[in-house]
Amino acid sequence: MAEAGPRPLGLLIAVVLPALVAAAITTLMLPQSGGGSPAPVARVPAVVPSVVLAPAEPASRPARPLGISIPAAGIEGPVDAIGLRGGALEIPPPGRAGWFSGGPRPGEPGRAVIVSHVDSQTGPELFFSLRTLTRGTRILVEDRRGGIHRFRLVRRRQIEKSRFRRDLVAGPSAHPGLVLVTCGGPFTPGEGYRDNVILYARGAESQRG
Repeated sequence: MAEAGPRPLGLLIAVVLPALVAAAITTLMLPQSGGGSPAPVARVPAVVPSVVLAPAEPASRPARPLGISIPAAGIEGPVDAIGLRGGALEIPPPGRAGWFSGGPRPGEPGRAVIVSHVDSQTGPELFFSLRTLTRGTRILVEDRRGGIHRFRLVRRRQIEKSRFRRDLVAGPSAHPGLVLVTCGGPFTPGEGYRDNVILYARGAESQRG
């Protein structure tokens, strides 16, 4: 969501590094027949078990989102995980979208929330065309295992930011849903856009990679 002036880049990027395990070499010593000093007969590598850094995710759960595409609007861009900072949702940098990692993942029951800027000081950005989309527009979200989660736009809403409520984007659902959020309405220099544009989409089907 665009605002005047520089914007914080509040991204939560988790990097997991694999552990390096070295195998030890042990020399086995057995006595020779007929006496004398024992002689080495074999060198056997010691078996060192791998270190498990984190439990594996259930295969039935969709992976975290990697990218979003809306072919009819020419929208295609990467998706990063974002969270809350000071009670407010972090905003991704221009050209990227942010998925709220405290909620459902795209393809899971419930509302998965993805936000991005409408424009920036350099011009239109990733979600610039959201306000032009019509009911039934196809939205695709790819996850990190190559799964494709398909949604269809069912409703669009525009509301002043001063009237924004959490339940407009979050809430339980028995079926997979997607909520896209950006800015809109009148723009005031030094303050930004007056409104939020909210798009609601319903899950159509998912295809695993």
